[in-house]
Amino acid sequence: TYDRVRMRRLLDRLEDEGLGRGTLARTAARMQRAAEALERRAADVARGLATMTAAGDVILDRDALADVEADTQLRLLAAAIRHVASQDYRPRADALEATLDRVLAGGASTLAGCRIEAEGAQVRVFRELAAVASLSLPAGHATIWDGRWRITGPAVPGQDIRALGEAGILECPAWRDTGLSRASLLATPAIWQGSALIAAPVAGRTEGWSAEFLPDRRDFVTSLITH
Repeated sequence: TYDRVRMRRLLDRLEDEGLGRGTLARTAARMQRAAEALERRAADVARGLATMTAAGDVILDRDALADVEADTQLRLLAAAIRHVASQDYRPRADALEATLDRVLAGGASTLAGCRIEAEGAQVRVFRELAAVASLSLPAGHATIWDGRWRITGPAVPGQDIRALGEAGILECPAWRDTGLSRASLLATPAIWQGSALIAAPVAGRTEGWSAEFLPDRRDFVTSLITH
């Protein structure tokens, strides 16, 4: 009740300064239109410079990214991080800007559970192993893991879904045949029974298991609009 009274008094004072309720509402509507236009711009740019891998990484063309305006650069990087980390909110502006500067200069950074690295002419945004290292769920008929993977397979009691990690990838000699980054594969889902690796569907050891993206995680460009 106190807050409502305080806000009404504040609005009355703003009215005296020419910033009445109608002016504020019209300004908010204009800002919303501008935000929607900027989202569309980012999505259009993403269609020409962004791709996704089977491990869920978002790959950005670094030279093309450097050529677009700063606001679109930041929107694309923030959207890539949100998409990979299954987060609804973008990272803090100062941290995001510092990360963008670093990777455009050829460096790397960790932010919001993702690793962002410049790799030659590309910027790769992938899930950081440390962000999912403690995530463990009982294996079931269709388990959702890390907010983006649906894991299905012949589950039996005592099996868990955890990150593949360093120990697991050593038991996946065919991981190179996937064409995926080793660092990315470390944070992909695997099926474990105690310390024994049962399957790693993304890393090429399926054993009857599959790992598929949830519908809203399959298309990075679409996520730029839906968020």
